[in-house]
Amino acid sequence: MDLLCFHSNYFKSALQGEFAEAQTKRVELLDEKPEAFALVVEWLYTHGIKVSGRGVGKGVYREEPNFGTLLEAWTLADYLHLPKLQNIIMKIMDERVTIHKEVPVGEVNRAYQPYSDSKLRAWILDTYVWVIPQHREMVDYFTEVSDLEILKDILKALLPDMSTKKKFVLSKSHLVEE
Repeated sequence: MDLLCFHSNYFKSALQGEFAEAQTKRVELLDEKPEAFALVVEWLYTHGIKVSGRGVGKGVYREEPNFGTLLEAWTLADYLHLPKLQNIIMKIMDERVTIHKEVPVGEVNRAYQPYSDSKLRAWILDTYVWVIPQHREMVDYFTEVSDLEILKDILKALLPDMSTKKKFVLSKSHLVEE
C-alpha cells in the first residue's frame, strides 16, 4: 500500500482518503487488463519494464511486451496518475517504431480514439506522419470506420496548407492521351 500511495496520487486518494477503499484497503480496477496491470506492478518494484524479442528483421510485432499491452499500460498509468511510468512506456514504444519504421495500426488506432487531448494522441499522430511517407502502403490497414478520424488528422498534418497555392495548374499528366 505504501508503494502504491508513494507513486500514485490515485491510490493515495483512494487508500488514504475518505473513500470506502481506505477502509477496506482494496481497490478494484475491473476494466483493466491483467497484462497492463502487471507492467504497472513491475514498474513499481523495479522502476523499469523488461523488454525482449528485439532483433533485426523481427518487426514491431515480435517484441514483448506487445504493443497493445504497452498502450493499455500507458492508459492505465494515465488513469492512476503515474507519469514516470507513462514516459518509460512512451520511450519503449517510440524506440520500437524508430527501429522498425512500422506502426501496429490496429492497436495504435484503438488507443487514438479515446484520447482527445493527450500526449499519447499527439505521439501517435506524429509517428504516423513520420512513418507513412516511408511506407505508404500502411494506409491500406486503416479499414475501420473509426479510422477515418485519425486519417483526417494525418492528412491535415501531412498536406501543406492548400490556401497558399495560388492556382491549380492543369498539366499533360492530367489529360487522357488522344
